[in-house]
Amino acid sequence: MSVYCSAVVCSAATVLGITIFPTLALAQSPHRACNTADPPLARGETDVIPGDPKFVKSNGSVYEVSIFGLGKANPDVKEKPYDICLRYEFENRSGENIQEFRWRDAGVGHIQYLEPGMRFRIPGNITSEVQTVTTSATDLHAFENIAATSRTVFAVQGTAAKPAKGLRFGSMESNQKVVAAGAATEPVLAIALPSEERKFPPLIKGLESSKITISIQSTATVFPKDRFAQIVAEITFVSQMEGAVNVYAPTLSTLASANFTSEGSLDDRIAAFLEFLPKSSEPLKMSDSAYKHSVGVRTPEAGGGDTPALFVAEHPVTVTVGEWSACLIAQTYSPVPVTLTDAHCRAPNP
Repeated sequence: MSVYCSAVVCSAATVLGITIFPTLALAQSPHRACNTADPPLARGETDVIPGDPKFVKSNGSVYEVSIFGLGKANPDVKEKPYDICLRYEFENRSGENIQEFRWRDAGVGHIQYLEPGMRFRIPGNITSEVQTVTTSATDLHAFENIAATSRTVFAVQGTAAKPAKGLRFGSMESNQKVVAAGAATEPVLAIALPSEERKFPPLIKGLESSKITISIQSTATVFPKDRFAQIVAEITFVSQMEGAVNVYAPTLSTLASANFTSEGSLDDRIAAFLEFLPKSSEPLKMSDSAYKHSVGVRTPEAGGGDTPALFVAEHPVTVTVGEWSACLIAQTYSPVPVTLTDAHCRAPNP
């Protein structure tokens, strides 16, 4: 099988009988956490946190999986917000299909139909106010809602990175409307605008296996002299599975809507976002297995104003290929502080 590469991703190849995972070409760094173009993570490697959670069904059947986590601050980014590389992998070690798998801490809202021996890689980059990575307990779920617990890596985002509990952006009325829409005005990060032009670190979330590669990326560039910021969202995929591919991303659909405006106050932006959100259930319009859209945002003068103009928010992206589906929870730069959870994933097939 030959290797096919687009601008961002490569499909799987088989060389001398060895399956080589597709790679996210943008995640390149000397550290293993930031670079997926090398072999899978292995037990016993420095800083790799392995786990072997087991899912036990009511009939006594036991399903074993292996998980691996590796995290590191990207040494190439030396100012706030920092770039943290988080790399997760998991493998179905049981001899049976796992109908549905969920690992929220790794950004997996759900993945359907894990065949025996199937291994997935979940590379990603997030922003943080601090350069610290730690380990902690993590919950995983499979089938209807069978739980298992293990340990994995997390980024410590710091007190400045996430608002204190109960703190919201926008008016109380706006927050009530956001909650009524099943979302929250709790961004991962509210970004202080720099005094000079700057391109912030890319936010990346991916899913890689021998059958499919998905890459979700968000970038933001601020031009303080022009009081303007540009946010660019990109999604690419390569599928070797049969069936039509559709991508659903309610946050990106809403920001790309003609009804949405990034002008005016923060409450105006939130109102515009909520206006179109219920209508964002259609799949994205892809071109050659890729989606790209940019949003321009008016910003306050550098150092002025109490309301941040840019936020980092979580949002779900669901990819369906025929009867198969996966939902990833990614981060995106956004002009609104509205986070959507895995409750906004497109429901998996029954």
